[in-house]
Amino acid sequence: MRVVSNGAPFEIGEYLSVAYTTPAMGRLVPHATTPVSTEYVRYEAIVPDAFAARVTTGSSSYRNGELLTFSFVDPRFARIHRSSDDDEEIADHIEPSKIEAAAPVAPRAAEPSADLRAGVLVRMKWSSERARRFVQIVDKLFTVDRLGWYRHTLAMRLLVPDTIECSDAEATVAAMTQLQMLRSAAIAALGRPLLAACMPAFAVTVEWLETVDTPEVARALANLRREIAPYVCDETFVSAPTIGDTSAVGCVVRREFQGDTAASADAFLATLVPHIAADPLLSERLRAYREALCDVFGQTARTTELVRLGRMSEPNHVLDDHLWQLAGVVGKTLGGLAVA
Repeated sequence: MRVVSNGAPFEIGEYLSVAYTTPAMGRLVPHATTPVSTEYVRYEAIVPDAFAARVTTGSSSYRNGELLTFSFVDPRFARIHRSSDDDEEIADHIEPSKIEAAAPVAPRAAEPSADLRAGVLVRMKWSSERARRFVQIVDKLFTVDRLGWYRHTLAMRLLVPDTIECSDAEATVAAMTQLQMLRSAAIAALGRPLLAACMPAFAVTVEWLETVDTPEVARALANLRREIAPYVCDETFVSAPTIGDTSAVGCVVRREFQGDTAASADAFLATLVPHIAADPLLSERLRAYREALCDVFGQTARTTELVRLGRMSEPNHVLDDHLWQLAGVVGKTLGGLAVA
């Protein structure tokens, strides 16, 4: 197989073989003079990494050209994931010559494009189940007065997009790999903080924040930022979904991407919120909440941890109002199922 997205210690263009007894787990063997050594074995076992690769020589389990994702802590052994239909559709546009090239190639920089749709686009699908879950969790968040701004740190994790698209096919595959890691980590990081917040005498502490801003979330955000950075531009254009489509779409633009978002996970997460929907009122509420998130979390991005902890433990009525209105529209727009 040929690596199509970076994942330490593997790089784009590198060739690997995978040996396995079950299709879900395999041993990775680089086609290099120096094999993966024990120096790469992570001592922080809770921090995984991932990369995507294209099969160049098939087997009984995986066909030629199939796109696979490998997640691991020790890069000598990895869990194998078949990519989703969306990933396959995106990857089908990669030129065959780039898959079958005999020699590895170095990562290439993005080239400027005159296409107004060039850039980084995001999309999420609002199903009735997703809407119900969003409204129920937001309602629960509002029952805890002591959460302060951190109410929105948790709420944003419900608005992480499903897909991300760059103006380059291979970059899209790499970004999708990291987005999948981010979604899994963000969802996993919701349960424990929510449970703790609902306990008597709850208070925001450094220890509680460590259950929210987990190493998995931090790594996935950093990797996603790295993958999309060359493709973010201010000329990105995205049109609203067609009537009847329950998707929300959006774009990441350079003026938001630069600066403060590099110093704050929350500020970067805010830029990823899809904010354009077929329903005008839902679009209005999504856009207002996203803009408020970018503004508020951008203000605290470069403050010290102690200052940020004190400030963000206080209520933020602007954010609260926007989130409350958004939850109401989400429930109403999707047939009232979310408020059942």
